[in-house]
Amino acid sequence: MLAAASRCPDRQWYSIITVFLVLAFFPFLPEVRAVPFEAWASRADHHYAQEMAKKIPEQSMVLTHNPGMFHLWGNNAAQASIALEEPGHALNYYFGRFSGGVFFHYNFWCNVNDPLQNSFCTRLLERHRHELIMEFRENNFRYALYRLLPQP
Repeated sequence: MLAAASRCPDRQWYSIITVFLVLAFFPFLPEVRAVPFEAWASRADHHYAQEMAKKIPEQSMVLTHNPGMFHLWGNNAAQASIALEEPGHALNYYFGRFSGGVFFHYNFWCNVNDPLQNSFCTRLLERHRHELIMEFRENNFRYALYRLLPQP
């Protein structure tokens, strides 16, 4: 009985702290829900990638900067850089394993002002035969889906 009585003040403190945290967070609610213009390009990338994912056949692999998006939509995906770091091995493996094809998602990171990120996209397309499957444009950004083709 004594132990139960001594725990009661702890519960009061938990309640007080919880109320304090909720009240402290309350003024930030309008900011949390805000959708600022600054993120338009990444939102567009997400939207167009979702459209592209619907067109990708089963048993395919998508090379992209953002494989997590495609995983959530039920597609196989890997980092695009793997095709550059292991140029012969990785793509030959993917071409043999994924009968639906190997695709490259030209995305937000291919458009930003960052030479390193841009180089992944340009080098991948320069080194591998490819065909454009679909393309979207918004403002000055381009989003595309390419099918990579095996070397003859």
